[in-house]
Amino acid sequence: MELFRQLKFIRFNLFDYFILILLLTVNIISIVDKKQIDVISLTTSFSGILCVLLAAKGNITNFLFGLINGFLYAYVSYKSSYYGEVMLNLGFYVPMQFIGYYMWSKHMKKDKGDEGIVKTFRLSWKNRAILFLVCAVLIYLYSFLLQSIRGNQPGLDSASTILSVVAMLLAIKAYAEQWLIWITVNIISVILWILAYQKGGDHSFVMIGMWSGYFINSIYGYINWMRLSK
Repeated sequence: MELFRQLKFIRFNLFDYFILILLLTVNIISIVDKKQIDVISLTTSFSGILCVLLAAKGNITNFLFGLINGFLYAYVSYKSSYYGEVMLNLGFYVPMQFIGYYMWSKHMKKDKGDEGIVKTFRLSWKNRAILFLVCAVLIYLYSFLLQSIRGNQPGLDSASTILSVVAMLLAIKAYAEQWLIWITVNIISVILWILAYQKGGDHSFVMIGMWSGYFINSIYGYINWMRLSK
């Protein structure tokens, strides 16, 4: 399969190894604290980190790890009653991995040394303003739905869910502005899992570490994609 062939083009740098070691440290602390290995959290966090690290590089293999992470993160979110996150991952993220791979595969760079890397683009200022207004309205409306089914933290959950959908749509179209939205999503998600941790939620400590890693990587992703889109 072409996707697996692209795995040989993965290249990690010192920043990538720093993020991976940071996440490994968080998992080790969790294991020592609970005196047991949380396989679900471990697999969820590392598949997610590999997905975003590769996405920041514009590497198409990120969709493989995104698929694994989508299923597992939905389960973890369900355990903490973050139903918006559950619906987001099963109803949107998982199928979008296939669509994203298809879309990126049509716009890959051909130069030697750029194998597996997608061509990137930027939004106009007008489209950025429209996007901001649409996101604000959708977040406001979706929070009512989550509140009606007694979801945990409906306001934050709504913002995280809606912004994630928008960011993913920008991602499959290879727009650099996706990373500005991911930065916001990551901050909100860290807050959500800190609140879950305070209530003793399962897997929450490792999820804090995973989303913190996402946040650091999203800053790098924005810088790198702005460079790639020139």
